[in-house]
Amino acid sequence: MLLLPDYVRSKLDREAFRGLGNLTQLDLSYNRLHQLPDALFADLVNLEKLSLAFNALVTLPAPLLTPLSELQHLDLSGLGLTSLYPDSFPSNLTKVQWLSLSHNHLDIVPTASLTHFAHSLQHLDLTGNPFTSLGSFSFMGLVNLKSLVLEQLLWLKTIDKYAFGDLIHLDNIRLRYMPRILRVDPKAFYGLGDNNTEVPLILEDFTFSFSTLATLPSTLLPWDRLKYVSLEYNHWNCDCNMRWVKNSSLIDMAGNRMVCSHPLRLRGHKLKVVPEKELTCQEPDTFTTGETVGLLWVLIIIGLSASLATVSMLVYYKQGWVCRRPQGAYTSIERGSSTITIREDFDTSTA
Repeated sequence: MLLLPDYVRSKLDREAFRGLGNLTQLDLSYNRLHQLPDALFADLVNLEKLSLAFNALVTLPAPLLTPLSELQHLDLSGLGLTSLYPDSFPSNLTKVQWLSLSHNHLDIVPTASLTHFAHSLQHLDLTGNPFTSLGSFSFMGLVNLKSLVLEQLLWLKTIDKYAFGDLIHLDNIRLRYMPRILRVDPKAFYGLGDNNTEVPLILEDFTFSFSTLATLPSTLLPWDRLKYVSLEYNHWNCDCNMRWVKNSSLIDMAGNRMVCSHPLRLRGHKLKVVPEKELTCQEPDTFTTGETVGLLWVLIIIGLSASLATVSMLVYYKQGWVCRRPQGAYTSIERGSSTITIREDFDTSTA
């Protein structure tokens, strides 16, 4: 394995690795490399593991990797890649089993580029890319992929039908830290078999946590085939749509880490101990935050209106604008035990 000395960390000459034909591992990560000569790896015909992670390369010219026909492990994390094209990887990279494209700026899964690794790739890491959705057959052709990591997808909102459809040998998937996820299609983990019949993927390890996922479709996976599941720190809505969880083996595998966020009366309760009769869709929360704020404003307006009306009446009465006593109409009022006497003294001097 070869590590770079400090004085070559910002630039490499095309002759830097001349004569190193027996080298099998090369780590160029965490340097300040922004451009690499096309022939840099010309002599590294036996290289099996290469890391270019966290350099500012931005683009990845295909000729750079062409000599590396024995490559099995390729780390392209944090390069600032905005896109990958079908010819971004040379066609002779047929032995790559482990690939990381994490923490780049890819807004869609580079499906066409990944087909170069269709028969060899077993592990793929796409963590930290700004995907907004995972469309149908996003991983087309990767029939031998066993492990998929999709973490810190901060902009992901939807996972569509058949999104993982071609991953027929997938064993484990990690979906974590997705604060904007709104919908996972119930058939996201289904593929199409003979005669276009829908076939569910059989996973052993399923992690979907630290997200805004509110409900879990019962048909998403064959849950009884799982060996490990992690579903903690989601925004579970504990209503009638989650009853099936209580009646399945999933509740024992998930343990006490499935905690209700909604409805408000169950917030903070562990789904495992919530009685099934409490999981209803008939009793919505009394008020949402928006409704509560709206009601508060209505009460404030009513209160202010009543106060203004009272003050206005008092002012009008004080000035004699309301219930004004006609001048000379009466001089006194005497209240008895059962009678009221009004005395009217008229001035007759003008008669």
